[in-house]
Amino acid sequence: MHENSDEHGIMGTTLQHIEFKVLNDKLKGIKMNRDADGNAMIQPVGEGAEIEILNKGIRLKAVTDGRYGDTFMPPREHLVDRI
Repeated sequence: MHENSDEHGIMGTTLQHIEFKVLNDKLKGIKMNRDADGNAMIQPVGEGAEIEILNKGIRLKAVTDGRYGDTFMPPREHLVDRI
């Protein structure tokens, strides 16, 4: 058991994220899976369907305090101390 997991939880804190653009009208759907390293992959479904990957990455999840129901969104930017 993780230290303090009873109070703070051990749920994942990130989501894999993929943005894409549909390049033609042949798309019937999207097949999602993971590669050998666990990275999210998508494939277009439909004969001749084409997509363009615009952005891939990892995003922080919102955090909800189970005791009070308050939800906190991740910061939009990060402050870095400069030396």
